[in-house]
Amino acid sequence: EDYLEWRTGDRINRSLKTKAKSLLFCPLTLDLACLTAVAQVMLARLLDDVVKQLSHADSSLMIPLIMRLFLMSLSKQLLILLTLIFLIVFSVNFVMSMDNIRSYLQGESEVHVQDTATSLGLSLSPHMADETDPILRTMMNAIFDTGYYKEMRLLDVDGNELIRLTNPDEVHGVPSWLPRFFPIETATAVSEISTGWNIAGTLQVTSNPGYGYLKLYEQFKSTLKFSSFILLGAILLLLVVLRMTLRPLKAITEQANDIS
Repeated sequence: EDYLEWRTGDRINRSLKTKAKSLLFCPLTLDLACLTAVAQVMLARLLDDVVKQLSHADSSLMIPLIMRLFLMSLSKQLLILLTLIFLIVFSVNFVMSMDNIRSYLQGESEVHVQDTATSLGLSLSPHMADETDPILRTMMNAIFDTGYYKEMRLLDVDGNELIRLTNPDEVHGVPSWLPRFFPIETATAVSEISTGWNIAGTLQVTSNPGYGYLKLYEQFKSTLKFSSFILLGAILLLLVVLRMTLRPLKAITEQANDIS
């Protein structure tokens, strides 16, 4: 009688509001195991009506999100749960994939600068007899201008700097958060230059991480696009499977509704 009077009245009775709140926020006090299937369906419909009326009537009695999840249908609950699981799995896999790419680029940079230092050192070796020979700077500029290096230094046997070439530390074309979350350390290779049997100097080559970040950002965009397509496809497939699996249960619910 209170329920019918509340549904037809213009104002919500406070005592009924208190009953509805106690019914909603203390679900553990109900022994649902003792209820028949028809009674469970009637209770679910009553709870749904109470939620709608309370949501529209008084904003201070809005049902918390966790209660709304409990009042959702089984298919929606399973869909939300499995979607969250898929999202967590894809996120972890995505981060691990990006870290593996970063490690690969880091190792590739170290090998590249070591090869450059070795080959350029051998090319400079015949000209180290005259430390003022302009061919030394010309040969170093030819390699350095490719842009893959942050710094090149040519030192004599006493450690005095003969030639120094540098590039700015700025990284263009990538977002600022990428170097913070996936840092690529600069690699430095050292090669000794000899003339005959004597050491004539040392060549130091330092890699430029900017190109590594550009490659990493390109991989980030392609991996994110590919992973998003897979996640969307998995969610759609999950939705279809849930509907097919829960179809018999839905038929039983409809029969219970007809009985009630």
